Amino acid sequence: MVDALTHSIEGLASRTSNPLTESIALFAIDIIIPHLKKARENANDLVSRERLQLAGFLSGFVQSSSSVGLIHSFANYFGTKMKLPHGLAVALFTIPVLTYGMKKTDQYQKLQASRHLHGDVIANLKEFMCHIGLYDYHTKLNFGNVDIKEACEWIRNDACTTTNPYPVSDDDVKNILSSMGVI
Repeated sequence: MVDALTHSIEGLASRTSNPLTESIALFAIDIIIPHLKKARENANDLVSRERLQLAGFLSGFVQSSSSVGLIHSFANYFGTKMKLPHGLAVALFTIPVLTYGMKKTDQYQKLQASRHLHGDVIANLKEFMCHIGLYDYHTKLNFGNVDIKEACEWIRNDACTTTNPYPVSDDDVKNILSSMGVI
């Protein structure tokens, strides 16, 4: 469900977002955050599981209509290189990419309309990721010898990067990796 969450977060800020996808993205975000917490605490909570199913569908609509961005570009590259499940790869990069991206563009200010992320978006996402056991998960992984030139080129040229809310340079990729302690 973190993948679905990032479909909505990135779709909301996408260069191709529109009022319809933005409202659906916010609705999905505000379903996923509380109901994923509840479903993790009680796997038999059928109401939360049903809501998550709906949110997954809505996030898929957002992704197909507005696309995603740099979080997915990082996940596509490193997930493949490190043989990680896609959802985990997305989770690894959500907070570092958003933290960096919020300094580059005001497109992420749209997240302030979320009932569960408004205020300090990053702190609220960190709390959520901690609750589901995925915050700082990247510190448990061995990124090995990252070929920085290859990573930068691949991430910049990934199809998901084309709808990112700001143009991405090699320095952007390096700064995000540096913030994670990868380089």
